[in-house]
Amino acid sequence: MQYDYHRNESMAALDIPLGDVYSDAVFNTRGAIRMPDVVDLARDINTHGLLQPITVQPYDKEPGYKLRIVLGHRRFAAFQFLQRETIPAIIREGLSEIEALALNFIENVHRKDLNILEEAYGVQRFLASGETVETTAKLINKGRNWVHIRKELLKMPAPIQEDAAAGWLTQSQILDLSEIGDYKEQLEIVRAIKEAKGRGEKRLPDIGKKKSNPTIRKKRNPSEILDMIEHIIDETGVASPFTRSLAWANGEINDVELYREMIDYFKSVDVPYSPPLDVSHLIPLTPSPGAA
Repeated sequence: MQYDYHRNESMAALDIPLGDVYSDAVFNTRGAIRMPDVVDLARDINTHGLLQPITVQPYDKEPGYKLRIVLGHRRFAAFQFLQRETIPAIIREGLSEIEALALNFIENVHRKDLNILEEAYGVQRFLASGETVETTAKLINKGRNWVHIRKELLKMPAPIQEDAAAGWLTQSQILDLSEIGDYKEQLEIVRAIKEAKGRGEKRLPDIGKKKSNPTIRKKRNPSEILDMIEHIIDETGVASPFTRSLAWANGEINDVELYREMIDYFKSVDVPYSPPLDVSHLIPLTPSPGAA
């Protein structure tokens, strides 16, 4: 398909009239973008220029528009706030609906300011489209357990979902709660956890898991691995090579992400390290998370 838009050579993109672009709040993982939320971004763009073009796809399902935003709803809203006529954009043709949704979800999750309930609603969209937990995990570059926990959260009572969104519950606690079928018991446990945290207690109420013998070696289940990750972070305040390796073993990060972590860590302690040759060519090409 040919486009008669002016090419923005400095950004390897096309300058597209804002009026041709549909900003679909239902499609966007983050939902509708409010103008007050993009004022600071608009000021930065006005001062320093746009650092990354938006990504759009051909779209004919909304009368009056030719394209729909895939990535960059906040940047687009900032250009609207600035009353610009055009915006640099990359046109991606041939994207299926699920592929476009996955790109949008990945970018928003990488911004790290979605809470776990918002992530769960995003996951639900893939599951509602017929994807399984496994295929969804592959589409969004997350571990199966990461997706499973968010799926289970949406089965819980609304007050528990809201507490999880507010940060009262860890992922392993959500996973453990999902194994309790009684909603009343779930609510009582969460209330006890909140009260204990409110008192500043580090030892939180037990969710009813059978305690394992700490002297026995065995293959760990996902919940146990999450418990150990959260224990290390709670006690040290940092994500370390220990937690990242555990996350890799639990399917939460992929090989390339772990190798990048190891490169950074061993460089920080001045120890020579090189990733395996069959993946080393992927490391420099892994993009940094972009702004939504």
